[in-house]
Amino acid sequence: MAAFRDAIDAIAPPWLRREVGERFLYPFGLVLDAAAEWLREATRARLPGVSGLPAPPDDALGLIGADRVIVRGFAETSEAYAARLTVAFDSWRRAGSAEGIMRQAAALFAPLDCPMRVVSNSGSSRTWASMAHSGDAVVYALGDAGGWDWDGDAGRWARVWVLVYVPASTWPRTVWGAPLVWGDSAWSWGVGVPPAQAAVLTSVVRSWKAAHTRVESVVLVYEPTWGGPHAAGADYPDGTWATWSHLSGGVQVPTRFAGALYSSPVV
Repeated sequence: MAAFRDAIDAIAPPWLRREVGERFLYPFGLVLDAAAEWLREATRARLPGVSGLPAPPDDALGLIGADRVIVRGFAETSEAYAARLTVAFDSWRRAGSAEGIMRQAAALFAPLDCPMRVVSNSGSSRTWASMAHSGDAVVYALGDAGGWDWDGDAGRWARVWVLVYVPASTWPRTVWGAPLVWGDSAWSWGVGVPPAQAAVLTSVVRSWKAAHTRVESVVLVYEPTWGGPHAAGADYPDGTWATWSHLSGGVQVPTRFAGALYSSPVV
């Protein structure tokens, strides 16, 4: 595209092409060229993921993401985020489903691969949705009701549990109270999860779940083989997991599987 300053010089009368006239016209062309460049950049910035165009700057991606209600991953590249923003409207068609929850939660950990599972209480059975790897197809299966009994109340049917299989290098587990100290905003007590990131994860789950459901817990699982439609055993929900611990022989003992961490209800 020809510059305005060159075009102005080409159509100017001869007496304005001399030294003084050229100096007079040049700033006008320069301002028009700057305005045209700003217009081009603004047009590119509102078109994330378009082939042949560079990814918009991060400040533009943030505004587009806020408008399309797509949360950027904790370490997601500009190119990957731009690609997700391009399909935002298609993604929102899956809102209210287990697939919608898992795909948006998995994107928070990109480029790391976090398998996901969503357990739904359907009365006499449990519906399991599983995504073995980020981007994989979602597999659905019916599980035995006894294989996931959170609190012994099968009548509360509109409930969901989200299982995120977290690499230990992402959010490492720590010993409660050491070496971390109270008031350290970079960590949570007992796990290396920045509170702000934990809040983002639960907010994404809350935004993408079905409106009529209650998410009882987002479970960070550190054992890759734990869970599944037909799993059972001492480490599986047995009707006593509504509380963190229970009294046994006069001693308070943990109730839940120790290889995972559990959020409060997301609602």
